[in-house]
Amino acid sequence: METDVASLTSKIQPTAQVKTPAPSTSASQSSSNLVSGCLHDVVIYANPNNPPYSLLVLYEQLKQQFRCITKVHMHSSISSVPDKLLGYFNQNGSQPLQRMEAQLSITLIWKNVSQGPEMKILANCQTPIQGEVNILRYLSRLLTPAYDASDDIITVANIDNFLDLASSTLLKGSSKEKAAGVRSLNSALGRGMWLAGNSPTVADIAVWSALHQTNLAKGAPSNVQKWLKSCAAQSDFRTALSAVA
Repeated sequence: METDVASLTSKIQPTAQVKTPAPSTSASQSSSNLVSGCLHDVVIYANPNNPPYSLLVLYEQLKQQFRCITKVHMHSSISSVPDKLLGYFNQNGSQPLQRMEAQLSITLIWKNVSQGPEMKILANCQTPIQGEVNILRYLSRLLTPAYDASDDIITVANIDNFLDLASSTLLKGSSKEKAAGVRSLNSALGRGMWLAGNSPTVADIAVWSALHQTNLAKGAPSNVQKWLKSCAAQSDFRTALSAVA
């Protein structure tokens, strides 16, 4: 997967060149020297019964940094999809780009996938990238290419820890494991406003999505509730909330 990331980020030209700091998901922080003129297609398959809400937050950030086009389709394995999911990537009334003008194309296909979302970059020859947090890891590296090279290894380790918590415990764990995971989150958020560092990171996006997918956000303990309100105050999260049931 790392080779694919390096190849992709070496070809897309961002709309602005800014300095990349320590790991963060802010869309204004990409610093890669990317080459224009190439359109890269990302295809994601997801089950509408468990919408990967994190994609909406990442999309809000990606479209600030790259020229993006999006499409949403319904696979024949699905009988119906709510309108808000068919309109998953809201263009906010902006004039849609022509394909030749875009740098990144994201196609979301609602499909009966049982093991979580899948993503393909090279559709004909690539083994799918499976799992919401792994897709999130890939796409977030477009925004912060220096993520893995950061000197702040403790922050990187914390981010990975919460990504694993979101995937293995909150989304896939038993009822007892999920409850323990929420208690762990509440304890962690008692030590700071965000899960890993002084600002929102991909860890916050993944956990936020997992809590809403599993309805664990409702009735969460006080520190988690305060954090959810802080997330909702961020424009990227606020836009994504429109698709949350």
